[in-house]
Amino acid sequence: MRTLILYKSKHGATREYVQYLHQEIKDSFICYINDFKIENLKEYEYVIIGCPTYIGQVDAYTYLVNHWEYFKNKKVFVFTVGLKDPNDRSSIESYNRIPPNIRKKIQYRKLPGRIDYQQLNLLEKLILKMVNVKAPDKIDPTATDPILSFVRLHG
Repeated sequence: MRTLILYKSKHGATREYVQYLHQEIKDSFICYINDFKIENLKEYEYVIIGCPTYIGQVDAYTYLVNHWEYFKNKKVFVFTVGLKDPNDRSSIESYNRIPPNIRKKIQYRKLPGRIDYQQLNLLEKLILKMVNVKAPDKIDPTATDPILSFVRLHG
């Protein structure tokens, strides 16, 4: 059972989750989503796609929709990383933007983000101050338990 872990990351939290998953899943391969050659997908049974959410948008949405023909017969788990609670209206709306035919074939989870305030630009700092969002400064690896269970359950 080979597992492909594709990801996008802006401030590093998604990348940290991906590295943790890679350590935990034997026979997994990590690739930045824009660097992956889609024709190589046939080598994998499982695909995990991790990406951040920004302003209610799943960052890998376009990639997933544009390449769904390749993914549709794979076991796919999509996780997003963000500061908003998974039950927040904007989190639910971002998930619902994924087309229903894709949603019914994938597993999905939103994981808690983290902030390294030193990496933020001035605009990002102002936005966080305006929306009054508080976030931890490190990821919680246990948040990946549903993803690990998915791979172990089917593997």
